[in-house]
Amino acid sequence: MAMFPKPKTYTEEEIERLIWFISENNNAENVSYIGQTNFYVKFQAVRDSQEVLFNFDKIDGLVIEETE
Repeated sequence: MAMFPKPKTYTEEEIERLIWFISENNNAENVSYIGQTNFYVKFQAVRDSQEVLFNFDKIDGLVIEETE
């Protein structure tokens, strides 16, 4: 049986830094934290009057963007 490391749970301070990072680097406004999964920290924001979802990949440290 394969053993996988337990995913990191981000603290409130780390989430605040991610909110700042997403706001500054993605031209996003009203960034809010949605929640965490094993692999992502999820945020939603507004950019150019459109709702955008951001997923911060816990493994690679990449911000993945989804538009609706």
